[in-house]
Amino acid sequence: MLGGRKNYNFSDRTHSKDGKLATLLGAAAWVIMLFLICKSITSGGNVGAWFGLLGLIDIIIAFCGMVIAIIGFKDEDTFKLFPRIGLFANGILLLGLLALFVVGMGIFI
Repeated sequence: MLGGRKNYNFSDRTHSKDGKLATLLGAAAWVIMLFLICKSITSGGNVGAWFGLLGLIDIIIAFCGMVIAIIGFKDEDTFKLFPRIGLFANGILLLGLLALFVVGMGIFI
């Protein structure tokens, strides 16, 4: 330990497994999204239909991550750090992806 300090935990609470999974799904969804953006930029926007399919899969991953994060909030005797991170990461990404999808489909134009 740095400086000789010890960390004591006077609680029986643990981190939520659902929250950790939601955070992991959020991180994976962000990595996929950044990959799609980088490949689209480097190819000048000329990407195939596989990139659209990967974008839809990314929406599904972000949605599942949000649902799992909400379930993680319902766990008793657990810390709520990872469900909060997972809900925030998946929620922001899901809103952005859905907005991009709607604009790409030309629904509100």
